[in-house]
Parts: sequence; C-alpha cells; structure tokens
Amino acid sequence: MLRIGIREAARRTGVSHTVISEVESGRRLPTVRTFERLRRGLGLDASPHILLRPASRWGLEVHLVRLAACLWASGGRITITDLAGALGIHATAVREQLSLSRPASPPAGSR
Repeated sequence: MLRIGIREAARRTGVSHTVISEVESGRRLPTVRTFERLRRGLGLDASPHILLRPASRWGLEVHLVRLAACLWASGGRITITDLAGALGIHATAVREQLSLSRPASPPAGSR
C-alpha cells in the first residue's frame, strides 16, 4: 500500500527486514513493541487488535486437549515455543491456555 520496499520500511522503523518480511507474509505475528515501531515508522493508523489472529475453526477445548497431550508426552520438559509449533498456534496463545489447562493437568507436569 505504501509502495516502498521491505528494506526502506526497515530503515524507517528500525525493525529488521527479515521480521517485516515474516510479518507481511503471515509467518510471524509482531510483538506489541514491534507493531508500535512499524505503526509509527510507517505512519499507519491501526489498532493493536489487528495483531490477534482470527478465531480458529477449532475451539478452545481442542487446543486445551492438544496442549495437555503435549505436556503429558513431554513429561513436562517442553518449551512454550515447542508447544506453539506443535499446536500450530502463537506462543502467546499457549501461555494464555496453559493457565486454563493447569487445573485439568497437574499430573502432566504443568508448571
């Protein structure tokens, strides 16, 4: 929309061109800090709500079941990043859902 290249956007915002490329292609969600740098540097009028992914066709319960299964299978030795990759969701969503799954999964090694 702005008719500038990724490297020019990186220069204007201070965000690496790699990160901008991944955000633009949908492979990465920017952090709130990165979003603000992009918004200010590019003069965008956008709400942070655009950082939220659209609701999955799978409900929260499906993610919680998958999360509990991953925790159980790992014996509690799995990182949030690994869980996010296994579930196909963002690490922030895993953090939020961990607190919801904790009461149902203490034997799974949830910490």
